[in-house]
Amino acid sequence: MQEHSIALIVMLAAGLVTAACGIPLARGRIRRNRWYGFRLPITLSDDRIWYPLNRTMGWFLIWIGLLASALVVGVLLDVPYASLPLVLVVMGISGPCAIAYGAYKASKLKDELEKQDRLGHPAPVEPGEGVR
Repeated sequence: MQEHSIALIVMLAAGLVTAACGIPLARGRIRRNRWYGFRLPITLSDDRIWYPLNRTMGWFLIWIGLLASALVVGVLLDVPYASLPLVLVVMGISGPCAIAYGAYKASKLKDELEKQDRLGHPAPVEPGEGVR
């Protein structure tokens, strides 16, 4: 093991917990709330935005967590091209990128739903359904 093995094991656990936290979101199991999920005023205002956006963001959490965990395992096993700086860069860049994408997607969903409402088309409200 390397000198940074404790920190890497903590990072591995953090990646796995991140992925695990994404599973209920990706499955559409989490209702609108102020504690868990992609919480913006726009997502908290309408189930038609909350569920599809949190499904997407749940998948982001799963993939980001698994990617970070795989990179940490690579560092622990001395796999070529896997390094601690790469793990930190991936973890540091993926979070803000996912948040920016989520905010963009929420705005786009709101615009599409407002357009559907103006045209009189019903929009799905059931968990896991919605505009993709």
